[in-house]
Amino acid sequence: MAIYARKRGEIYERTSPATQREYYDLAVPDQLFKYATVSGKKANFKWGGLTFQSGGVPYEIVECYVSESGTTVIVFAKNEGINVVLIGEKEPETKTNADGTIKSSIVNLEPYNNETLSNVLW
Repeated sequence: MAIYARKRGEIYERTSPATQREYYDLAVPDQLFKYATVSGKKANFKWGGLTFQSGGVPYEIVECYVSESGTTVIVFAKNEGINVVLIGEKEPETKTNADGTIKSSIVNLEPYNNETLSNVLW
């Protein structure tokens, strides 16, 4: 991951269910995976014993990184035993209530074919 970060000139911070980071206006992992889709399709994200959505294509999260700027999220996951790298770089479409709480959000993650990242954890 460090090699990829150097090539991009960006710092990436690892997140986990116990450590939150911000991707635009969403907390990662809780809010991100609650609203995320993959290639526009509903997805079911699991990380350890946590399930963030039900139904849709199943993804078992292995690692997750958020850029220090909060504008990129990279997810290492398994889909039916196959290693997958997902990336989010577009700002989520978030609607909030009058009190500022999130009413809904659309976050689209896309499969990311990058040779450096494909060799990171697998």
